[in-house]
Amino acid sequence: MIRNRCKRKRTYLKLIFCGALIFLQLLPSNAQYSPNAELKAASQLYDKQQHDQAFVAVNALLRRCPQLAGALVLRAKLYNTNGKYDMALADEKRAEALTPDTYGLYDAMGSTYSEIKQYDKALAAYSNAIKQDPTNKDMYHRRSMTYSSLNQFDKAISDLSMYLKLDPTKAVGYFWRGSCYEHNQQYPEALADYSRAIQMNPHKFECRYVRAHLYCKLKNWQKAVNDYTSIITASPMDDDALIKRADCYTHMGMYEKALKDMNEAISASPDFGSSVYFTRAILYDKLGKKELAARDRAKASEMEKRPAEGKI
Repeated sequence: MIRNRCKRKRTYLKLIFCGALIFLQLLPSNAQYSPNAELKAASQLYDKQQHDQAFVAVNALLRRCPQLAGALVLRAKLYNTNGKYDMALADEKRAEALTPDTYGLYDAMGSTYSEIKQYDKALAAYSNAIKQDPTNKDMYHRRSMTYSSLNQFDKAISDLSMYLKLDPTKAVGYFWRGSCYEHNQQYPEALADYSRAIQMNPHKFECRYVRAHLYCKLKNWQKAVNDYTSIITASPMDDDALIKRADCYTHMGMYEKALKDMNEAISASPDFGSSVYFTRAILYDKLGKKELAARDRAKASEMEKRPAEGKI
């Protein structure tokens, strides 16, 4: 009798187990719902700059999983892109309270604090991100930008050096470190970094502009001319580079070349400000072309009057 009871009990348990399996198979698909898969899909939309769709997706996810810290961080990043910094911070603080080691949390928090110019808090956030992952080069770069905003250029240089140690192929690291060196009046180091950035990315003319400006500051007019010439060769109608090269030629006493550049710049943009015509008048004077100098001064004076005439 006891054996029969045990047999019936085993049969009963077996039936319950089989029934449970059948029940699970009959459940709708959302019973096996994976929030991480949905978060990944929303993150991919964000990465593709499809912010509206990402916002809809992450809001739907947070309605189902309001305590999912990763989703809160993603929504905070979306709020940041729309300038809703208070809402971004609210989500970031909720995420920090739930799971402080959530990936990307302190990066997002640092960006938010930077946008609202609370740089000390931004530094703390980026430092937390670096503690979590000391090999994340981007956090060193972002913290260096925050140090630069506080005019703490020595610390910015230190972070950019670490950024370049982790990835020496980044021309942008040399460019920004050069800028920090320049602010620190460490001009040889600045020139070396600008030159390295140009070598790595020769078609990035912003680097040449900045190096040329530093050469002008150091009164190394010929090297500044060389940089402006590289820019003009690639973009002959770059009126700004033409005017700056003209200024270099003027300092070098090469007035004919300076005048040629000024003429080309004005031809490219005839509605330049009055200062350009005043400058060309000076060149005409130096070359003994008094009538042309007088004509440019008259034009410059007329241009200066126009805004006043337009006022009510």
